[in-house]
Amino acid sequence: MASLHLKYILSSLGKGDLKLVSKIYLADVIDAGMDRAIARFGDDFSKYNIELHKINVKEKELSSVIKPKEVDYYIETVKLFPDQTLERCRTILAENGVLMSYAGMKRGDGPVVLEDKTKYSIGDVHWDGKIVRTNEGFWITGNTGSTVEDMTTILGMLKARNIYVYDDVGALCGPDAMLEGLHAMHEKKHQGKIVA
Repeated sequence: MASLHLKYILSSLGKGDLKLVSKIYLADVIDAGMDRAIARFGDDFSKYNIELHKINVKEKELSSVIKPKEVDYYIETVKLFPDQTLERCRTILAENGVLMSYAGMKRGDGPVVLEDKTKYSIGDVHWDGKIVRTNEGFWITGNTGSTVEDMTTILGMLKARNIYVYDDVGALCGPDAMLEGLHAMHEKKHQGKIVA
């Protein structure tokens, strides 16, 4: 559940780039993943006096837990329910808040209108690797943060045994299959995921 995002937030906290955060809400439909994330990262965040909370959005409306326009940064797997995600964003995101949509979508999924009245979609944001501002005042970014070049660099580091990412690459079947998966993703054979 969002381990790369939580690692990035911890890194930003460690560098002093991120301040004034007191709570992080994990929103998902699977409790087990959120529980693992809290168990894994809870102590690290407590060093910064930040609490991790989970919200199962299948069981509970975010608005029953989060005040309207309170959230500055929101991460959600949008692929299954883009319309519901956008409705949540309209309710909870502060002016200039950011939705980080991940887990790969098809082009055209999750239609939005940008601040210049251009019609776009969360899926297009993901594939184009853009950050866009909607006409409702919040931002959307859809890229999970890695380019093909980034992944090629990591693959080289893995083969040279200069990096250990067992937790993050655990679902993949090793460097040889990863190379095939990188090529398949680059050729857009699979939506936003490396399939090894």
